Amino acid sequence: MAEEELMEEEDVVISDLLEQILQFALEEAKERLAEDGELAPFTATVVRDVVYFDSILGEDADELYAAAEEFIAGLDGITGYAFCYDGYMEEEENSAIIVEGGLPGEPVAVAVGSPYTVDDAGNYTFVDEVLFLGDAPNYAEKLNPADDWDPEEE
Repeated sequence: MAEEELMEEEDVVISDLLEQILQFALEEAKERLAEDGELAPFTATVVRDVVYFDSILGEDADELYAAAEEFIAGLDGITGYAFCYDGYMEEEENSAIIVEGGLPGEPVAVAVGSPYTVDDAGNYTFVDEVLFLGDAPNYAEKLNPADDWDPEEE
């Protein structure tokens, strides 16, 4: 699986840190989808240089978003987060992995998507580019970022 160029639109500017978090979560989501044939919604929460994965449960989309927001909003001191789920991109008329991600204290998060197709044998083919979908609510907007940490000092 080739690593995509994240968001080729020239006018989209996001921090390198957020781009890394989105890319890492997207790659994890692709692996899960290809292995399991389905993608259970999850968060990838980064604290300094450690990533924690947590499943998000809900009966419908509204409950999933609310559960993700409640979970992330309670994680003061994170470096950043991504919320991943299997969705649909109307413009592309394709199923897609959707990843929303944000950083503490920032006013908005971003959403990106990676369209895919599934053949009759159940093999997944992902589009090479990741598409910028727009701004998203930042569930970490009111959080404080992780303290600077130097492992050499411990």
